[in-house]
Amino acid sequence: MRYSSTKESYSEVYEIINFLGDEYKNKIPKKLYEFIENNRDKNYIPNFDKNNLTSLNEKSISRKAVAIIAFLNLHYWIEDESEKEKLEKIYSLDQERFKDEVIENYDDELVCNSAPALDTEETTLPILPKEKWFKKLFRKILNIFRIKTKDK
Repeated sequence: MRYSSTKESYSEVYEIINFLGDEYKNKIPKKLYEFIENNRDKNYIPNFDKNNLTSLNEKSISRKAVAIIAFLNLHYWIEDESEKEKLEKIYSLDQERFKDEVIENYDDELVCNSAPALDTEETTLPILPKEKWFKKLFRKILNIFRIKTKDK
């Protein structure tokens, strides 16, 4: 897999989502999709055939794009709970294996001092606040009254 900027990765993810179609696009929260769309590099042309996703390989898509697609798949596209559990175990094992590899191959001081900050604006996805049930109910009641007043 190749390395790229976050904006390029968003461009790749955006193209893949659009290729998959509305069935997948509609399962993603609208704000998250808009975030990807607005933060992508509009001048970047992904290195894969947009009409044939089988052309995807380790050289054509970035690690960040794969991670984002994996996130979307786990949280929004997979509906079978047993499949989700399997993937969570696989991701957990991969994460542990990666940690062990980093510890084994790199000096602790070098890793701690030179690691990029993960909490930068460029790399964080928006946090979508969940609306409290009572606020949702109150909003629906207000909407009912608004509809009645418009009819008069």
